[in-house]
Amino acid sequence: MYEAVHGALRKTDVLVMCAAVADYKPAARAKQKIKKRDETFSLELVPTRDILKSLPKTRDYFVVGFAAETNELEKHARGKLRHKNCNMIVANDVSGSGSGMETDENAVTIFLDDGEMKKISRAPKDKIARALVKIISETSKKFDKKNAWMNDSCK
Repeated sequence: MYEAVHGALRKTDVLVMCAAVADYKPAARAKQKIKKRDETFSLELVPTRDILKSLPKTRDYFVVGFAAETNELEKHARGKLRHKNCNMIVANDVSGSGSGMETDENAVTIFLDDGEMKKISRAPKDKIARALVKIISETSKKFDKKNAWMNDSCK
């Protein structure tokens, strides 16, 4: 996935990184199937490569990241926005059973790198997706105009 994302960057206007492939992977790979036993089994995990964080710091495309949070949604989402150098973070609270994972509805809060915050109230996920596409489209156009102005002024 890392190579595929980085290989596509030169043709990118907007990059939407909706979820990590996995946050952790097994530290060692078993050569054969690990057979079930009647005892406790522990598996050591190590962090995976963070594709979103690996993106170039200087770029001319708009980056949207996502944050599924269980507590302190705004604090963690704004931290991710800065730490991973995104233009936008779409955050949702996955601590409850009514929205987020394994349900047909969601509610999200959008954090922009200029400090702006927008909310999309609880709705079916297809409606959330359409609203996100509209917001990403509108916001990335402002980004394009700002970058064009900055590029022209640096000539």
